[in-house]
Amino acid sequence: MAYSLKEIAEEFHFADSNFEEVHLKLFNVGLKYKRLLSQLFLEERDSLRYIIRNELTMGLKQDILSDDINPSISTSSEIGIAAFAGATLGVLNWWIENGMTLSGEEVYKEIKQVLNWEHLEKIHDEMAAKE
Repeated sequence: MAYSLKEIAEEFHFADSNFEEVHLKLFNVGLKYKRLLSQLFLEERDSLRYIIRNELTMGLKQDILSDDINPSISTSSEIGIAAFAGATLGVLNWWIENGMTLSGEEVYKEIKQVLNWEHLEKIHDEMAAKE
């Protein structure tokens, strides 16, 4: 069944949902249009946004794994890394659009606090200790 982008976009209307409903709805829509979204994400791979997100992700993984002998990352850590990288790009966009009134260091400290980077490192350390 073919869908128009407008029909799909209408399913992404989240204004009347609470935080949990928004996330569940997003992933349900993702499942419904998996092939289409996969193709769109594949086409994005040459974009600057994708390249920066990929570099951030690799750097975050290296940071987490820097003290470990075991080079594996838990699913929780992978999700946290993806969230941190994606959120950083979203905040970068916000920062630029809002006149960059905070320094880069101030923004970084806020991101780490809001996303609880220390918690992500702790989860990874606990998983590594179990192995």
